[in-house]
Formats: sequence, C-alpha cells, structure tokens
Amino acid sequence: MSGIADQVIGRLFCYGKLGLLIEDAPDAQLRTAREIYGADGLPQWWFHCDDVESGAEALGVVARAVLDGDPPWALGLLVVIVVDRYLKKTLTSTRVVPWDDPAKGSAGMVEIMARLQPSGPGIPGSGSPVKIATVTSYFNPQGTSPQDIPWKPRHHEPLFQLRR
Repeated sequence: MSGIADQVIGRLFCYGKLGLLIEDAPDAQLRTAREIYGADGLPQWWFHCDDVESGAEALGVVARAVLDGDPPWALGLLVVIVVDRYLKKTLTSTRVVPWDDPAKGSAGMVEIMARLQPSGPGIPGSGSPVKIATVTSYFNPQGTSPQDIPWKPRHHEPLFQLRR
C-alpha cells in the first residue's frame, strides 16, 4: 500500500469513519475546522490532500474500502469528503486547475467522484455511506462544470451542514 492508502485505511480502522479534505489552500485545515466544528483543528479522523494526484488516489482508496469492501470490515463506513474545485495537479505544481475540466483536470478523479456521489451505486438498500461537499473558493466559478457537479461558494453554512 502507498502512504496515502495507509493513512486512509488506518483512519477508517481506528475511528470507523473518515473525513477527507481535498484542498490546496495553506489554511485549508484550519478554515475547514472552523467552518464545520468552530474549532482550530480537525479531529484525527480527517485526512488532508492538497493536489489532484493525491486526492484521486485517496478517493480511489475510499471507494474500494467503503463501497467494495476492500478490506471487508470497511464496507459501509461513513466518509465525509470536502473537495475544492481548483487544485494543483501535483504536489509540486504551482498552477491550479479545475479538476473536473476534461482538458485540464483529471478524468480519473471525475470518475471516482461520480461513483462516490450519494446518487451513485453506494450500499444497496441503505444509501451511500459517503457525504460530499463540493466547494470553491471563487465566488463565481469560471465557466460551468462539464460534469454537472453542483459547486457551492465556500462559506460556513454548506460545510456546517455536514456535521449533522
């Protein structure tokens, strides 16, 4: 397993749930903690990725774990995902791209996100164990999402709703 897979599976095993933050802002963890919990840090069951490449890998691990049951004990565990639209492509990139754009982004990440959407396959009879907040730091995102992803401007209310 990779380091990301170890971290994701480890949190699912230790806490029975996972928070996955995919955002590249330097203050992403602090801002998310304040928006959701009114605190200065995220609980230990959260994992942070700050680029498309790492985010896609983490999402793939989540899908295999909670939707496919690999490992079997992870099937159906709760996952909360907060993902920003504009991310660096790799850890060392300096430019951000809309990851849902077919020309600039990541087809793999789009495919995994579509699978993880609550309206996707999920767990038969019980709904998907995955809750997703798609946010953007840009008030009026450039263009529209070619994937029909409902992007919401980032502020406390959409994320606070995840706490319920």
